[in-house]
Amino acid sequence: MTGHRQVFLTRDMIYTLTTGTHANLITLYPLAYMATHTGIVSGTQTITLSGVQMTEETFANIDLVASYGKYCVSAANAIIFAVDGATVNTLDKAGDYIEGRLVDYNMNSITALGTDIYDVNSYTSDGTFLGEAVNQTLVAINTRIQALDAGLDPNVNGYTYHVVSFSKTP
Repeated sequence: MTGHRQVFLTRDMIYTLTTGTHANLITLYPLAYMATHTGIVSGTQTITLSGVQMTEETFANIDLVASYGKYCVSAANAIIFAVDGATVNTLDKAGDYIEGRLVDYNMNSITALGTDIYDVNSYTSDGTFLGEAVNQTLVAINTRIQALDAGLDPNVNGYTYHVVSFSKTP
């Protein structure tokens, strides 16, 4: 099973700002549980600012003038933004550039979370609470989510989402 996650970017997510041959490159720390990348355009994530989606570029082409305003995901799962070095040339300006962008990405298999006991709450896309399961293994949660999603028509109920957290009850 593949999960989905949304994260707003903040200044403290910047790993480095480097000067490339043709562009300055803002590299972020890898995002938690992000699906594995190989540096190609994968389409497994989107980055938007105020609803405007950025264009994904390959890692091999990110250091080009034509890539200004684009991003790539490296094989190390780090998001890299290509920016004009004359405009974005300090960490403070790099922070201004990324802050508030929304990254929506596919996660690795839910089994990447480990073998502890979890709780899960399920909701429809409009926030209607569908139910919960507490003190569950990941296998049980995976089975529950797949069964629930299979039984709902997105055209009637909208899409569902599930919030998995460490169990608060031992």
